Amino acid sequence: RARRGNDLETRVTISFADALQGVTSPLRITGDVVCGSCRGSRAEAGSKVSTCSACRGSGQVARNVGGFGIPQACNACQGTGQKIEKPCRNCHATGIIRDTKTVQIKIPRGVKDGAAIRLTGRGAAGPNGGPSGDLIVRINVTNHPVFGRKEDNLTVTVPITFSEATLGAQISVPVVTGGNV
Repeated sequence: RARRGNDLETRVTISFADALQGVTSPLRITGDVVCGSCRGSRAEAGSKVSTCSACRGSGQVARNVGGFGIPQACNACQGTGQKIEKPCRNCHATGIIRDTKTVQIKIPRGVKDGAAIRLTGRGAAGPNGGPSGDLIVRINVTNHPVFGRKEDNLTVTVPITFSEATLGAQISVPVVTGGNV
């Protein structure tokens, strides 16, 4: 039966500035993809695919255990319900191969360190024509030498003298976009 593919998880590290502005980043992912030779059919081009005679296409046979019929995967067709005349040589009749692909991910502005972005349908291909799983991208944001973040607020530490703290003063404070205010 067709099943949903596995979810894949990866990490990407971006700079503090990219986290503030948002960025589109390419990711190289290695995982299961649909075989390009057979397009997931598991059979060579022009090969006949017929219903398995042992299980009559159900993919399961009943095994008698103490008077009870316990269903198990058919050995003749490995639970697929089909017999393939010429199995695909590229994927060994699985319909899936391991490959590396590049995925563009749009990281939104203001993303926090440790955030997760889920890309639906970009994970591993599902067996027997099932839907692909999801790709989960965990975001690591590097520290900035001057600025920090506390929840949704940007922070900056600026040294002041004791007299400036007690009497008040106008001081110059750096801003993220460059320059001072």
